[in-house]
Amino acid sequence: MVGWMTLRRTSAVTHRRTPEETYLRHSVSWPELAMTSTCIYHFLVLSWYVFLNYIVLEEGENQQKSKLFQNGGPWKFLTLVNLLLQAIFYGVACLEDVLKRIERKKSIKFVTAFRDLLFTTLAFPMSTFVLLSFWALFLYDRELVFPEALDDAFPKWYLHASFRSLTQDMFCPHD
Repeated sequence: MVGWMTLRRTSAVTHRRTPEETYLRHSVSWPELAMTSTCIYHFLVLSWYVFLNYIVLEEGENQQKSKLFQNGGPWKFLTLVNLLLQAIFYGVACLEDVLKRIERKKSIKFVTAFRDLLFTTLAFPMSTFVLLSFWALFLYDRELVFPEALDDAFPKWYLHASFRSLTQDMFCPHD
């Protein structure tokens, strides 16, 4: 590093900083920038999953949705349980990022261990299973997993959004 923290003195007069020294003093380091962008990413994905869960749980005037959720509610569908699990996972990841920023540490041991355990034991395996089994059955016979009668209960974008985000989670790094 250039040594921007020390002021060079020539006799009794303080040396003025060059533009390069001023830039280095006020610039953000790459690890700090990466940590900030990861925090923003986790917050945005958490918001997305909270929104998707809200859409499902919204008790509107849609009689078909209330009839579908009559016995067992929405939690009888593995896809919806998985969306809730992803929201919890990204909530923990966002909490970890915020705690790292507050504590100025590289890792918060308990939260990091919990996040890693949650991802490796539940979030990733369940997302993989739901994604592969849903699309395999959907391509084989749509009526088995998402009958056309449900198109009125759930908007078309919802089906795409819930399964596209699962694909994204499988292939994005979770550091």
